[in-house]
Amino acid sequence: MKDNTIYIFDSYGLIYRAYYAFVSRPLINPQGQNVSAVHGFFRNLLFVIKKYGATYAAASFDSREPTFRHLMYEEYKANRQKTPEDLHAQVPIIEEILESLGFPILRVSGVEADDIIASLCGHCSSQKRQCRILSSDKDLMQLINDYTRMLSPDKTEVWSEVDEEAVLEKWGVPPHLMLDFLSLVGDSSDNVKGVAGVGEKTALKLLTEYGSLDKILENAEKIPGAIGKKVVA
Repeated sequence: MKDNTIYIFDSYGLIYRAYYAFVSRPLINPQGQNVSAVHGFFRNLLFVIKKYGATYAAASFDSREPTFRHLMYEEYKANRQKTPEDLHAQVPIIEEILESLGFPILRVSGVEADDIIASLCGHCSSQKRQCRILSSDKDLMQLINDYTRMLSPDKTEVWSEVDEEAVLEKWGVPPHLMLDFLSLVGDSSDNVKGVAGVGEKTALKLLTEYGSLDKILENAEKIPGAIGKKVVA
């Protein structure tokens, strides 16, 4: 039976990872251009095709315009450094090669690659179709379920499959509570603040006791001490 699993590339995540993996010894082509990200991206693509026999795949990219999150919250990702010029210059090369290969490129104005990935994973789940996300982004772990897994590289570029049990072991919460967990503790990589004074241990304690962020907010006035007051605020 033909495997109809869909493999979705978190393109910018993989591009950035490849670029910085070679930042101290970049790969330079005969024209003097840094092509580390190009090399790393397509090495990963070929790895997936070879190891998993991928037949269905797509590369998801962020919108070129500000997203709805930037419009809602001006400080969103404002703490991030400007993308290096020699990294930025490699993105059109990667897109051109993908187009030449007939590889689907997914981009929607005003939304992030994560949103596209979430929509596609949701569709796969509704169709009971297997889906694999190629990424190391913790934000995408909330999508993991019976049909969706992540393929994530470690620091030595060894790829492993991340399932519901792996998320629980690493973060202390199942995938469906990752959004609630990050809402409480905040996400410094996106410059999004959580509840002041609530760290990972406190967030886990609250989620274990009340079951969800909605339930925590419903019972905020009953939570004793300073934490209850901070949640109410």
